[in-house]
Amino acid sequence: KAMGMYLQATEPALKAVRNAVKVSFVNLTSPRHKVIVEPLGIGALVGDLRREFGNEVKISTVDAQFGLSAPQILDELRRVQPEIIALSAQLESHEVLTELLDLLQHEPWVNEHGARVLVGGNLPTNEHRIFLEKYPFVLIVRGEGEIAMREAVRWVQGDLTIDDIPGASFFRGGKIVETDGTPVPAGELGLPSRDSLLTMLDHEADVQIETSRG
Repeated sequence: KAMGMYLQATEPALKAVRNAVKVSFVNLTSPRHKVIVEPLGIGALVGDLRREFGNEVKISTVDAQFGLSAPQILDELRRVQPEIIALSAQLESHEVLTELLDLLQHEPWVNEHGARVLVGGNLPTNEHRIFLEKYPFVLIVRGEGEIAMREAVRWVQGDLTIDDIPGASFFRGGKIVETDGTPVPAGELGLPSRDSLLTMLDHEADVQIETSRG
């Protein structure tokens, strides 16, 4: 009887761990930018998701700043096989971004498991229509991504639909759909993770410090 009560009490926690949504962030930068910089934007998204979902998410990151090619990035994603692939594309990262998207759209596990490919950052925010016309299987996140990433996780969990993701652009029924954005409550977000800090220090990279919000 005591064991039954224990299992009943721990079942929700075990279920949360067992059904954790795997999210992989990929930092894409210009190959001409030789200075390695801590990806604080991705760190902010990771920190907020962990605060919001705890053990309901399992997060990994891939940083192309260390010379990874698109096929090598795909190898890392293939090893994890996340439900959400979140590509952060900065200015002048067009070449590696398009090469990676070309690979992803033909990758068997992406299609078989219905992995969601989200693309955000400066580049797709400014050119989202161009990217969607070429890659209609992706979802573009325009502007700040914290709230959009929260809702994307809930979308994968089955609690929301794609229409509930704010600031999103996607292809449906032969046309581009754009959802309204929503203000990001900066003071209520989780603090950035510093998962890559030691790696950045080992490579004598520029380390970023957030001193204010709002």
